[in-house]
Amino acid sequence: PPIVVNGVVVVLVGHQPSYGQSRIENVPGDIMGFDAKTGEFLWKFHVIPRPGEVGHETWENDAWRWSGDISTWAPASADPELGLVYMVTNASTVQSYSGHRPGDNLFGGSVLALDVRTGERRWHFQIHRSDQWNYDLPTPPMLMDLTVDGQRIPALIQNTKQGLIFAFNRETGEPIWPIEEREVIQTEVPGNYTSLTQPYPTWPEPVDPIVLNGLTEEFVIDYTPELKQQALEILSQYRVGGLYVPPLPYNHGNDFINNVGCLGGGNIIPHPPVADPSTGMMYASHSRSCSAPGFMRPTNGVDVDDPNYAMPGAGGATPNSTPTTGTTVAAWLPGGGGGGATRNRGP
Repeated sequence: PPIVVNGVVVVLVGHQPSYGQSRIENVPGDIMGFDAKTGEFLWKFHVIPRPGEVGHETWENDAWRWSGDISTWAPASADPELGLVYMVTNASTVQSYSGHRPGDNLFGGSVLALDVRTGERRWHFQIHRSDQWNYDLPTPPMLMDLTVDGQRIPALIQNTKQGLIFAFNRETGEPIWPIEEREVIQTEVPGNYTSLTQPYPTWPEPVDPIVLNGLTEEFVIDYTPELKQQALEILSQYRVGGLYVPPLPYNHGNDFINNVGCLGGGNIIPHPPVADPSTGMMYASHSRSCSAPGFMRPTNGVDVDDPNYAMPGAGGATPNSTPTTGTTVAAWLPGGGGGGATRNRGP
């Protein structure tokens, strides 16, 4: 939906999902500002940077010319005193494969802070690069003030499908706590592109320990010995990974399993997180989800099932992990990694 800030109507565009697509061309979902009284057009922000704009170099091989779909599904947030509007973006066209759009692909998968009067970028942070996992940011940026080491900070908290939580100074864009670059598994598909590293916040902790190493045996469903054995047999057919396992052509033996999958974490399907600024507590819903990310091979015009919505395998509809339902997570954000965190989980 649009958002009105300081007399400016900021219009967001929510494109169709960019999975299951058979073409590489589309238009981007640029963000626009209009005068709230007169309707006069004020500005446009290019979510895929043009030549000379910040981030243009992240679209190699001139992929900016034909790529599209990057848009803003989640509602925006704003700080009228700072004159800033904050929004989050999704992936570019054919998001399960990046060979046609090599590079990190700004401003996909990003938090953006724009000057509401001019549309100029004040700051941004790319939560994940070259999205191939349907990890579009699903919830609006949450604005609150935090006291960290005795200092009051105007904060922006961003939840993700990955189960990671990012915290920034919403005025400057500086991370409140360090964010590490960690190496991730690289693609084995000739012609595809994967970024060498992805950002991981050091604090707050992930909402679920399954995020870091994937669906290891300690998380396998164990309601009965038979169920656990069945789940282990199913999992033995896959290479179990964490967040950024690269997609493979569909149908492919020995696929990767991605945890948390594209329907997990703080997806838009549950509810956005909320916070109590008087205590620094954040409350968020979280879902565990597995997916084996893949993309279609050329089919010579023959229709096939979309790999993003494959039917249940040998286990039918029985989930392989426990808990099998969503949870509610409570986290004390100012803990800062100093040992004071509260993380309660409930069904």
